[in-house]
Amino acid sequence: MKVSELITSKDIKFWNNGDVITVKAGTGKGKSYFIKNGLYEIAKEEGKKILMLIHRKNCVSQFNMEIEGDEKTDVIEIKTYQYIGTQNKDKNKVDFDFSEYSYIVCDEFHHFFDDSWTKFTDISLNAILEQKDKVRIFMSATGDNMKKYLNKHKHIQTIDYELPLEFDFIKHMEFYRYEETLEHYMNMAITRNKKAIFFINDTALAFKLHNRYKDRTLFNCSKSNKYYSFVDEEKINTMLKNERFEETVLITTTVFEAGVNIHDDELGIILCDNIRDTGTLLQCIGRKRLKENEKITLVLKLFSNQSLGGEETKISKKIEEANLFRELGATVYTDKYYRMDNKNASGIIYNESIGSESEVELKLNEVMFFKMVTQLQELIKMKDYNNKDNYRTYMEDVLNVKASIVYEDLVSKETLESYLASLVGKRLYKAEQNELIGKIDLRVDGKQQRGYKKLNGGLEMIGLQYIILPKRSNSERYWEIHQIDK
Repeated sequence: MKVSELITSKDIKFWNNGDVITVKAGTGKGKSYFIKNGLYEIAKEEGKKILMLIHRKNCVSQFNMEIEGDEKTDVIEIKTYQYIGTQNKDKNKVDFDFSEYSYIVCDEFHHFFDDSWTKFTDISLNAILEQKDKVRIFMSATGDNMKKYLNKHKHIQTIDYELPLEFDFIKHMEFYRYEETLEHYMNMAITRNKKAIFFINDTALAFKLHNRYKDRTLFNCSKSNKYYSFVDEEKINTMLKNERFEETVLITTTVFEAGVNIHDDELGIILCDNIRDTGTLLQCIGRKRLKENEKITLVLKLFSNQSLGGEETKISKKIEEANLFRELGATVYTDKYYRMDNKNASGIIYNESIGSESEVELKLNEVMFFKMVTQLQELIKMKDYNNKDNYRTYMEDVLNVKASIVYEDLVSKETLESYLASLVGKRLYKAEQNELIGKIDLRVDGKQQRGYKKLNGGLEMIGLQYIILPKRSNSERYWEIHQIDK
């Protein structure tokens, strides 16, 4: 089912000014098509205009091409959220004139949540919510948290339409631990001649990888980034127009993570490096538009339990600061955090001008605060898995993929298997036993296990068909490796 089937013309005519509509549907389910056709027809019939807000300039370029090509600029006007949020020099207000529009469409409205770190998305959101004489439509595949914010925090009743998200297009899911492994996946794409998109959060790393494989890659980042001078604008614009790239690998930051479509049968690998936010990750995955029964390989950077714990501690501290401000006020907050004041790293507490420019008061960025609370809840949920790689197990559940591999573990397993095969039938005395213990490197609570029974349990756990047997000949004690019949 597509969005145009879910939301009929009868539904649209039933909406009233002041209504807030949410549309949850995965990529390729026709959210934009619905605006360009179903909503367009009703608006044109009624002599009304549609303002469509998009959060990335890349997306604006692609969508403008479509609107102009379909000759629908008479009803639909496209702006970025950033545009309406910067019409006033005082960034605590929005002076954009909404009066000529009857429908305000917030495409990929998870933007308010995911980009709350910019400190200004809440200003744009509040300006849109204040337009109570309009129908406001919020669309996203990953807008659940923002919908909770509207319902529970803003106490706004919404009219909701939803198509379930499906991830059956993921044929294989792989994880990797180390930055160096990116080279493996780059070489895999090149040798197999399989197109890939690498979403890399660290722009310096993204450019370094592109620079190493210049002839086979296309590089992209935001215009505000210092590396943008290395972006081939002509090729990027051609890609947006044709909805495909000609190089083997597109290396891009998450500036490309939402709204942009790639229709290309040759694109078979999507890699996401160091993208912890689940909503952003799902948006990255959705850039490829799929044909029926088409599959991809998904590759994700694996976050260790230790790094997740560190992030939990960091976010908890920010929430603690915000709660102090919310519950006891600015004076108590300033007394405790006077050295940080408005310079805290999160930006969750900020200065707002009141009256003259010299007068300011501390305010809480409510959207950023709500995001941190949901991030903490997700991290706690991951921790509940209580295994070696909580993030891996969590993502298997989110994406409904039950069989994933960790590249380094697989390579390590193959190396260990070859090593064990070379020892079959040999007598292993103290020195050889110590070497074997080091190769297996089985640890419980950080402590390396040395007993053969524990080591056998470790070999069984990783699926290696070998067993260590203790032996004795006269006064000599040693171990032997035997292969188990499958």
